[in-house]
Amino acid sequence: MNFHKLILTSIIVLLSIEVKSQNQFQRKRISETFSSKNSSPNEINQYYFSLDSLNSSSWEYHLRFEKSGQIVDLYSQDGIEFKGQILNHIQEEIIGEKKGDNRDSTSYNYLYLIEEIQDDLASKTGQLLINENTYTIPTDSLIENWNFDSLHCTSLQFDYKIKTKYYSKAYACLKNQKDSVDFVIDIKNIESKLITTLKIGESHRNFLDSLPKGKYYLIDGWISMYTMTNEEKQFWKMDKPRRDYLKSIKDSLDNFIEIELNKQEKIIKDIDCFEDYRLIFNEKGKLVKVKVAQYYKPKLSDGFAYYIEDSREIRKCKKIIKKVFREINLSSFNLKYKVNRTLSFDLNGEIDLRDDTVY
Repeated sequence: MNFHKLILTSIIVLLSIEVKSQNQFQRKRISETFSSKNSSPNEINQYYFSLDSLNSSSWEYHLRFEKSGQIVDLYSQDGIEFKGQILNHIQEEIIGEKKGDNRDSTSYNYLYLIEEIQDDLASKTGQLLINENTYTIPTDSLIENWNFDSLHCTSLQFDYKIKTKYYSKAYACLKNQKDSVDFVIDIKNIESKLITTLKIGESHRNFLDSLPKGKYYLIDGWISMYTMTNEEKQFWKMDKPRRDYLKSIKDSLDNFIEIELNKQEKIIKDIDCFEDYRLIFNEKGKLVKVKVAQYYKPKLSDGFAYYIEDSREIRKCKKIIKKVFREINLSSFNLKYKVNRTLSFDLNGEIDLRDDTVY
């Protein structure tokens, strides 16, 4: 009887754990009022993640480390025994309700998940940060020859409350700094130790793997990511032979098209367009369809006059594009599949033909 009770209890516990794991994601809609343009990191953390500023922390020792998509908190009353948590976060796209013919897809939630750190690892890391006096390293703006010119890279943020004193340090684009710059090697070593000891990378990978499928996300506010559903993964796997084939002929195909376009330079110079157009060639190598990119399609919400004017402009451009590309015959390639290309124009009217296929 006791054995059966034990089994029943175990099942209940496992079911409870499963239910908890399915409901631990938390969301907060992103507001223009709280952004990096008008709010401090502390204000952002408080509003979106309910993380109090270290200035108001009740702990004698409170350490916070922030990097791309993660916030690590370590806290202790004696500076020896620490507890801690890792907060993984990402921006989740919200597809808005359809308004007329304009679909709003610019709203996002912060989606986040909090993971407790094992006490022994939290204590080891907290003691490391304090004993190595990492809080005495200057912030990047005080380090001579620190490079602030790099684009599209992330920063590290360290905040420390050591009893009654508070320290805040930021390091922009650490990976792009020369090791010869003062303190760079020290900061990189600290980051490496944190990542290794707390298994931060593994935590973030598990978080990304567990995200709801079939949705778009933003990493660091600008890197777009899509999580495929199981059905989409299966289709992606089945579609591999087609992608491999198209990739194998990509360069030859593009070179051939470029040569043929140069033969029609006079007609191309008369094209006065600015939109992006999708070109579709069938297996016989003939152009069969020209479509304006979705983001360039005219919208009635922009005003009826603009809608009519833009529609007329697009019809004119499509007519010229069809005239040019129907003179280009790809039949010599004996295509096995349809081929897609995107045609765009720069400010000087010069054309650019690119392959947007994700291989």
